[in-house]
Amino acid sequence: MTVQCIGPACWPRVQPWQDARSSPHGSPGLVIQRIASGATIPRAQSVESTLLLVIDGQLELSSYRGRERLARGALAIRPTFDCRALGGGPGGTAWLQLPWHDDWSLGTTRQVADVDDLLLRAGHDPADALEEVKRLIAHSPSLPPLRIHWADDLKNALLADPHLSISEWARSQNVSREGAARAFLAAYAVSPARFRLELRARGAWARIVSGDDPLSLIALETGFADQSHMTRAVGWLTGRSPSTWRRKHLAGGAGRFRQKRSAR
Repeated sequence: MTVQCIGPACWPRVQPWQDARSSPHGSPGLVIQRIASGATIPRAQSVESTLLLVIDGQLELSSYRGRERLARGALAIRPTFDCRALGGGPGGTAWLQLPWHDDWSLGTTRQVADVDDLLLRAGHDPADALEEVKRLIAHSPSLPPLRIHWADDLKNALLADPHLSISEWARSQNVSREGAARAFLAAYAVSPARFRLELRARGAWARIVSGDDPLSLIALETGFADQSHMTRAVGWLTGRSPSTWRRKHLAGGAGRFRQKRSAR
């Protein structure tokens, strides 16, 4: 099992989200990460879906799903093509990270009753740990993200409606568009317009690789002006065009695609 540390109090210093080589039992992708108190990992794209199990401290997490404070035992599924930022709580934080299957949802968070048991399973046989996670997800409720500020209400509105006018939403809340944009940027490290574009692109991509609707229809229903607009956005988000993803889907699945980039 590989251990990684992030922040001034950690040694050795490593790059955030660096891929683990292998576990002691030869299973790739099994990694424990640590982040120092007050240290942060800036908002960035995480292409592949991962499972995070907090084993010590408190992890501050911001993603498409929303803002969360994850304490020991929190199990967070971070989906494919997610954008997230992380921060360490008082005393630092440690979490187990495992690879997860391709996931088109916005992710989910559950609570694990026996953290040590799941850690032992992961150390001995990661596949057994993943089966236990699937059982847990099937039999436990999802924990909702936090509502800290009205900026979180804007996030929910953007998730619900890819056509949402940010100006109209701001007027309905008796705030200026500029004020709404500043508050959202402070909360999510991205402008609401950029957040909306990312959600549209990700939603379009998910439909492209999971169905056979015409690309022009997907563009219309996910909030784009036309297919060429969707093509540019999906290409920016995923590194591949919608037509390329559709061909891969028709050939037998989207597959896993490694690419990491800043998403600020």
